[in-house]
Amino acid sequence: MHPLKATAVFLLSSLTVSAAGIEAASAGGPLGVPVACEAGRTCFVQQYADMDAGAGVADPFCGAASYNGHKGTDIRIPAMSDIRKNVPVLALKAGTVLRTRDTEEDRPVLSPAEWPKFSRNHCGNGLIIDHGDGLEVQYCHLRKGSLQARAGDKVRAGETIGAVGSSGMAAFPHLHLTVRRHGIAIDPFTGRSVGTGCQTKGEGEPLWSRTASAFLDRAAVHTMAIGVSGAAPDYHRLMLDGVPPDAKPSDRATIGWGWFLNLRKGDRLRFTMTAPDGSNALERTSKPLRHRKAAYLQFVGRGGPPAPGRWTLTVDILRKGRAIETKTVTVAVDAERPRPDRRLPRSDRISSR
Repeated sequence: MHPLKATAVFLLSSLTVSAAGIEAASAGGPLGVPVACEAGRTCFVQQYADMDAGAGVADPFCGAASYNGHKGTDIRIPAMSDIRKNVPVLALKAGTVLRTRDTEEDRPVLSPAEWPKFSRNHCGNGLIIDHGDGLEVQYCHLRKGSLQARAGDKVRAGETIGAVGSSGMAAFPHLHLTVRRHGIAIDPFTGRSVGTGCQTKGEGEPLWSRTASAFLDRAAVHTMAIGVSGAAPDYHRLMLDGVPPDAKPSDRATIGWGWFLNLRKGDRLRFTMTAPDGSNALERTSKPLRHRKAAYLQFVGRGGPPAPGRWTLTVDILRKGRAIETKTVTVAVDAERPRPDRRLPRSDRISSR
């Protein structure tokens, strides 16, 4: 729930789940899919619980996709504009609603100066559901006015209980989940108490069902979006409005950009752009990152308008010299039609003196 500390540095020169028909408690664990979205394309795992008990940070798998003291799992949608899509939040398991809140505005909290305002309400809009056997889940940052249940209501596994928002102390739109067993925060990926140490992926006893585990694996990608635009993107506008428009022939530059999550210190980004005629229009590899990046924008480009046709951009994330993730997109730059001459014939023009 802590505001995401996103840093943007610039270089210039699927599994689909719907709200209906989810088998939330299939074999492998009691907790089902948390969000009805396309994992790895329209929603992403942003942060895990911090399993380091001290001042350090360790996600459940001994990576750094967390921050100090984080007790839950954050599943994000890309931009504030995506809140309007009413992405459904689903009950992880059948249970009884204990408490709700549904009055907080959706807005990104981008400055530390704003944090004290949320000292008593980090969660924003949300609810707490008692799922039985000492298991309780807190669902946070839901969209204002989206809650579908009240205190005392019984909910079914996989039932829509609200929509992803950015209420409370949230720097980006997401669902925060805190799972508790007998009042103690539990990491659902390992089944261990938060702060009791990380472990190799595949160990432990996860609380997710097999369906949910597959969904979350697909959502845990590093590349959120890439594209070819006619101007350098701005991170603030990207986070608010989503991806920029594709390039067009009247633009003054051809820019390849990428929006990334949870990059590590030392990672490098390789951009390769192919022009419509098949020629290599651009190939750049960034310097190694000096610090981990929770959310990151990078772009490369060249001056001059893009030629009409199909442009291809490939972005590789390089870690220790090896590509750990590759994404390719093709953008059609359509020839712009000339605007019709809407001037009146010379004989019909009206003049005034």
